[in-house]
Amino acid sequence: MISIPFLVRYGSIALAIAGVVQMTQVLQVIKAQENPTPPPPVAPPEKPFAKGVAATGILESAAENVSIGTPIPGLVTKVLVKVWDKVKEGQELMQLDDRELQAQLIGQEATIEVNQANLGIAQAQMAKTQDTLDRLKSITDQRAISQDDLRNRTNDVLVSKAQVTQAQAQLNASHAAVKQTKLLMDRLTVRAPRDGSILQVNIRAGEYASIQNKERVDTRVLQVIYRLKVPTGKNLYVGQQVDVFIGEK
Repeated sequence: MISIPFLVRYGSIALAIAGVVQMTQVLQVIKAQENPTPPPPVAPPEKPFAKGVAATGILESAAENVSIGTPIPGLVTKVLVKVWDKVKEGQELMQLDDRELQAQLIGQEATIEVNQANLGIAQAQMAKTQDTLDRLKSITDQRAISQDDLRNRTNDVLVSKAQVTQAQAQLNASHAAVKQTKLLMDRLTVRAPRDGSILQVNIRAGEYASIQNKERVDTRVLQVIYRLKVPTGKNLYVGQQVDVFIGEK
């Protein structure tokens, strides 16, 4: 006689097996109804050599591409070129914000005027002390003047000459400061390092130009650079990504 617990236990196992079988059949039907994967629109390149290596490459100009940088980070106020423009060496490409240097230049140019006036005062004072000394020395009878007074007037002339030298040095320093600031301002105008064509413009006026290079370079990759001729009937473009095969037939 078969007990009820026996029927319940083995009946559950049979139902589970039947469910697995049914699920498998459903999956097979679904898989059979799926559309086959279409072939790629363009066949992948085939190796033309029996032995060799393959890699990807990027076409560059004959003189190699140049990524234009900035001497210091700053706000871009003008971009003066566009893609495919032909540029000459030294031609302006973009301008960084130089308002801070312009404000500094205003103060330095005012300092030039002050130092110029100070130099004029020092020269006038020297002329005055020199004239006094010359009049004392022109007296025929030297007994009529005090020797101490003569020595004091002579020292006054020496002091006046030193003051003129100092004022002239201050004026020269202020001119040098203005020249330095103008050079720094000119440095904020980025120019073309050589003749060429603009291939990319990756910055716009109002954006911030940075000199920090955050690109991670894989030192385990060997870079190979070689020259090639444009194949007959083919077009090659700078910046184009290509498949490269090197080997022997």
